[in-house]
Amino acid sequence: MQKASLGDKQAAREFLTLFLETQFLVPEREQPHPLTHPTTYPNELFQLLGIAHGDQSFVPIFCTEEEIKDWSGLELRTRQVYGKQLLQSIPEGWWITLRPGAEVGKEFSPWEISELTKGPEAIDTVVAEIFDSEEVTPLEYKEPGEDEYTELKENLTTFALDNPEIQTLSLLEHEDQNLLQLGAGISSLEKRTEIEEQLETICKRALVGDIQSRVLVFQSNETSAIALLFMKSKPFYTVQKPSFLSRFLKPLGF
Repeated sequence: MQKASLGDKQAAREFLTLFLETQFLVPEREQPHPLTHPTTYPNELFQLLGIAHGDQSFVPIFCTEEEIKDWSGLELRTRQVYGKQLLQSIPEGWWITLRPGAEVGKEFSPWEISELTKGPEAIDTVVAEIFDSEEVTPLEYKEPGEDEYTELKENLTTFALDNPEIQTLSLLEHEDQNLLQLGAGISSLEKRTEIEEQLETICKRALVGDIQSRVLVFQSNETSAIALLFMKSKPFYTVQKPSFLSRFLKPLGF
């Protein structure tokens, strides 16, 4: 999604293709706590959460429980819905917002939703319309140079070598917001919170001045929006997997 936001049409096609086949966390309409900005629902059968924003209504969708807590400050009841199923259920005139409040997300307009309900064959039409629109404002993310943030990269690499769950580490910076994002792909989400907290500590210690840091941890084989953000970037650290020969020799004592 990050490449798509920079104007890469092929990345946009890949993102929309993955969106159709990805399961998202969607808050349910009925929640144990009252929520602000409620909208008017078209009928009693629609059971997904709708939020009013001005004259528009949208359904917020997320990739992780952490994103939901960051957005709402609450633990919400959710259900898992594939993108293609969600498109079919959205009321006419409503929007979908992927990862509201996050640095990188996507708003699907009623027109985009209507087109994408036709399936993958409509993706080229949607991409053409998105990039021909004068309203598109690309997010200014870029990969830092190899000679930038060297101390931070060294500290993060040292930590990764001691934590084999970490598969990849990548950096992206937002030029206008003094924001540096670290993406960490891990093999299992079992230690996600612990790894995330320690990576955040390393970043805060290494960065000086007005530069802010944000850590995004995701499972290496997932196809969520978080993973898509770093999928096209070049990692500065990749775990070294043992070769077939080394795996064979180790039990023999070599």
